[in-house]
Amino acid sequence: MIHFQLTPFDIFEFNQHFMKKNANFLQKYIHWILMGFFVLLMLFMLHHNGATGLSYLMVSILVVAMVFIQKAFTQFLRRKTITNYLKKNPQVIEDRSLSFNNKEVVLTINGKETKYPLNDFTLLEETKYHYFAYLNQESAVILPKRLEKKSDEILKMVEKIKASL
Repeated sequence: MIHFQLTPFDIFEFNQHFMKKNANFLQKYIHWILMGFFVLLMLFMLHHNGATGLSYLMVSILVVAMVFIQKAFTQFLRRKTITNYLKKNPQVIEDRSLSFNNKEVVLTINGKETKYPLNDFTLLEETKYHYFAYLNQESAVILPKRLEKKSDEILKMVEKIKASL
């Protein structure tokens, strides 16, 4: 049995992974489309107003700054949303234990046991810090890789889930 607690970082990483995986074309690329439109508009205006090289340099610096600001703002909003969600739903990151056998994965949170038959898992995805064992398109059992240091059981569980897919 593996005892652990999820952290806000774990929830953030799942959310980020989920968004990258499930976002549609417009959701993924709207900021680049808007940025491209802005750049073209600025270049058009500069060209028709006889701008100097310094003006073009300033626009380039502004565009680069906007990309970084947009990325930072998106990350900030996502973290704030998740932090507020966790304040309202602290049970999401409470202590839990995880065990498994040849037929199922058992997740226990606050004494409440939930059994997931291995054939209920639809997908297993790996990121730098986590394994996400999906039960459906929107929910997954989050398995932080930091647990590998505590026990090699996590790798055995991952292998069982992979074998069941």
